[in-house]
Amino acid sequence: RSQSDDLLARIRTRSQSDDLLARIRTRSQSDDLLARIRTRSQSDDLLARIRTRSQSDDLLARIRTRSQSDDLLARIRTGSHSDLLARIRTGSQSDDLLARIRTGSQSDLLARIRTRSQSDLLARIRTRSQSDDLLTRIRTRSQSDDLLARIRTRSQSDDLLARIRTRSQSDDLLARIRTRSQSDDLLARIRTGSQSDLLARIRTRSQSDLLARIRTRSQSDDLLARIRTGSQSDLLARIRTRSQSDDLLARIRTRSQSDLLARIRTGSQSDLLARIRTRSQSDDLLARIRTRSQSDLLARIRTRSQSDLLARIRTRSQSDDLLARIRTRSQSDLLARIRTRSQSDLLARIRTRSQSDLLARIRTRSQSDDLIARIRTRSQSDDLLARIRTGSQSDDLLARIRTRSQSDDLLARIRTRSQSDLLARIRTRSQSDDLLARIRTRSQSDDLLARIRTRFQSDLLARIRTRFQSDLLARIRTRSQSDLLAKIRTGSQSDDLLAKIRTRSQSDLLAKIRTRSQSDLLARIRTGSQSDLLARIRTRSQSDDLLARIRTRSQSDLLARIRTRSQSDLLARIRTRSSLTC
Repeated sequence: RSQSDDLLARIRTRSQSDDLLARIRTRSQSDDLLARIRTRSQSDDLLARIRTRSQSDDLLARIRTRSQSDDLLARIRTGSHSDLLARIRTGSQSDDLLARIRTGSQSDLLARIRTRSQSDLLARIRTRSQSDDLLTRIRTRSQSDDLLARIRTRSQSDDLLARIRTRSQSDDLLARIRTRSQSDDLLARIRTGSQSDLLARIRTRSQSDLLARIRTRSQSDDLLARIRTGSQSDLLARIRTRSQSDDLLARIRTRSQSDLLARIRTGSQSDLLARIRTRSQSDDLLARIRTRSQSDLLARIRTRSQSDLLARIRTRSQSDDLLARIRTRSQSDLLARIRTRSQSDLLARIRTRSQSDLLARIRTRSQSDDLIARIRTRSQSDDLLARIRTGSQSDDLLARIRTRSQSDDLLARIRTRSQSDLLARIRTRSQSDDLLARIRTRSQSDDLLARIRTRFQSDLLARIRTRFQSDLLARIRTRSQSDLLAKIRTGSQSDDLLAKIRTRSQSDLLAKIRTRSQSDLLARIRTGSQSDLLARIRTRSQSDDLLARIRTRSQSDLLARIRTRSQSDLLARIRTRSSLTC
């Protein structure tokens, strides 16, 4: 024991022994690091810390909260009139668009997270003083080899090695030292072991959960599937034939608007959904109602009174200048102003319009028990449907549209998109103050009015005149500011407008639509999407703020917090473990 004490004392007094002990400590630290990387507890703790990070919670909370969803819905719904109509036409191409969005955005996001996290993680590991010491000591293997050679050449080192070999701890230490490869092997294990497992778990768990929540929130796949697979032809036939049904017109005329509004306000949402679920033809509408926050829409519809629309119609004095502005305005001016108009103003006006009552009443009336029961049970409705399918006035209109070579694209778009949403949006927009203001101030409204009157004059105007003749149209006719509808019905200027509508051929209309809006339509179809969340990420016009916030705030904060906290905790634990082992 005295010889060993002297030998250990001499070894401690030498700088080479200090270097040896320092290298042994660094190897013990590397052993602890490899052990912690191999064990599941370290990665589980790191993944738990990553999952419980405040940034990820904030990101998921912002996604879950209604404020962000309202902002996202606002950015989608605040598109211009042409953008909204273009997105309605994107039904057939939405699958490819969603596929491209998923493959593009996810690959870009994952690629950036992988490249940045790996590069920053390796940079921070290399720049750490502890890691520098570790790599420096590992790279200076040649010095340790020289030191071990000098120790082996001495008899005292032989005694020391003999004592170290006789001890199990020293045997384990030397076995680890002998079995350890050079720094390349250690770095390869660190890169392939810890980083691959860590990044794989981060990618497969945290990102998959985040993307799964984003995908499941939009529910656009279910919406598109139900829109495509639903009986759209039957719904379109019923919508077009309701205006021609004598019984339906009689019931609509006899039902006052007050009774309809009372039923809408007093009827509970559960009763409405129950009636909708029992209808075989209402699956598409039920899917849209469930996915498009119908509760908020109905709440806003109930709280909005129709007096807002009448007040705005009363205060409007621009109806006198309608035809003058229509004649003087060019279509390019309308398209330029529609593109440059703020999207938030359009959404605010559409939401605050009491015209959305028309949407609720049309949906509730079209799905009400009395309407569907009477249409199904009455032989007159069957005869009416037979006449429509075989050849009625609507069939004549559809036949004329089908026989024209220019209307193939229009019919394809009409068949592929949801007819109920199209009619509802056209009704709400055609009666909204924003659309009326744009129609009054632009010459593009010639084409828009021509399309509305030629396509829906037999349906939309008939329903508006018959359903709201008792209340809305009576008040509109008595008001001095409602000169537009009065001039359209009885005014002298309506003759010029109707003459223009009659003289305009459908080929000219479709040619103008193709030549002036097809490029914008195709561009919007490629960049637009009906999914609520993924469309915002891809479309630059509506997702700049969201992408900027996600990329600059969430990713940077998340990666910064993950790197700073997890690495600091890892290095702290490594230091504490190394100090304990030493």
